[in-house]
Amino acid sequence: MQFYWDLVELFYTTPFMELFMQPRPKFHLPDAMVAILAGELEGGRLMDWRRRLFFWLIKIQARYPLVPRISFAEDPGLTPLPG
Repeated sequence: MQFYWDLVELFYTTPFMELFMQPRPKFHLPDAMVAILAGELEGGRLMDWRRRLFFWLIKIQARYPLVPRISFAEDPGLTPLPG
């Protein structure tokens, strides 16, 4: 259950979103996260290794961008919809 807790806790962070939404084909790390969310508990050492690597990269992403940063700031040039 600990890895589910870690996944849920990290899911709501910006570094997680930056890495998860901009996946790279090497290691298929987001695939490992999706498998865990789908209930795949029998992934073995390879799945565990990819999960640990992904969590480690999230911590690095928080300090040093490995992928481009995502901004959630509103664009002042956008006009709101009427209504």
